[in-house]
Amino acid sequence: HILRGIDQALEDVQAVNAAASGQAVIALPYSINKLLGVELVEAVIEHAPGTGVRLVEATTGQIRGWLDGGRVDLGVLYDLGPIRHLSARRLVSEEMYLIGPANRFGASGEGPANICLADLKDFPLITTGQQHGLRKFLDLEAQRRGFAYRVIHEIDAVNTIADLVANGHGFTILSKPAVRDGLLAGRLSLARIGDGALRRTLSLVRNPSQVVTHASARVEDLTIKIMASLIAKGVWEAEPSAALR
Repeated sequence: HILRGIDQALEDVQAVNAAASGQAVIALPYSINKLLGVELVEAVIEHAPGTGVRLVEATTGQIRGWLDGGRVDLGVLYDLGPIRHLSARRLVSEEMYLIGPANRFGASGEGPANICLADLKDFPLITTGQQHGLRKFLDLEAQRRGFAYRVIHEIDAVNTIADLVANGHGFTILSKPAVRDGLLAGRLSLARIGDGALRRTLSLVRNPSQVVTHASARVEDLTIKIMASLIAKGVWEAEPSAALR
């Protein structure tokens, strides 16, 4: 019933204001672009044929700056914090995992292992630099929950981090979508952290000083419906907010 409802909703998007035209610019973080970027563009082609979409992959910090400057219509951001003049719709919360090389945390069929927060300090981490949103999240959670972690390399490129971990040079903390290819290929393994204690919140953000165009409204609608569909199908293990239910 849920999937049938989502399919009907996608058809409704096509029917309502089908003549809407123009281009919308949406900026997505790496892991979210990897999860739904292709599907979003294909949905725009199919359900809003008069609409153009420009999809830009960037870090949360870059996306925030573009929203502040009115350079993008929509942005998906992790861990908003104070947003001043921006308007946001909370979408999902997503569990963060300890990622290691193949077989480090047991076979996938056994279910993920669990690492206590206090034991994170025993895993040398390859993660992003201090100015990156992921690192700020880890610092904030460490301070809030009273655990320590140890960084051996700072790399501001998720693909490179995943490859280094797969090659046995350390561990990292990321969401499942960020390392989906490595997990499916058997190059990486994962463990839960503190029974799912570390979660990041994703929001869809606009700058309200910009005009809400028909194109950006269509793209926003489709983005939300695709996220709901991925969760309903079990492709994305995330906790939806009211906006996606």
